[in-house]
Amino acid sequence: MTARSVAADRRWRNVPLSRERDLQRARWMWTLLAACLVSFSPFAVYLLEQMQHVQLRYRVEELRAESRRLTEAERRLRVQAANLESPRAVEARAQDELGLVHPASNQRVVILPAATGRGGLMARGPDREDGAR
Repeated sequence: MTARSVAADRRWRNVPLSRERDLQRARWMWTLLAACLVSFSPFAVYLLEQMQHVQLRYRVEELRAESRRLTEAERRLRVQAANLESPRAVEARAQDELGLVHPASNQRVVILPAATGRGGLMARGPDREDGAR
């Protein structure tokens, strides 16, 4: 017989192996896992708290910087508003941008309180040099 015929005559059957579960080892592994989780969970909580603390500190610093920036901007705007509201600045802008000039003495109109009890105002024309009103 040849080697080939011998191999063909044999019918090999690969039977899957079944392994018994070792309950004691499984229990020991689960106990070890639980002990690790219990012992490392405070450390994990501590790390999470530290990360949140660091993030909050960065956020607080960002907000403080923004507050300083806004305070400085407000101060600059107040100074600018005070400069623009000053009588000299208003007069200069009126002359430069609008072309306004001071009125001549004959262009002035004086408004007097009304002599009647109506509460209205009465306009008086330009002052004349002859004293007539």
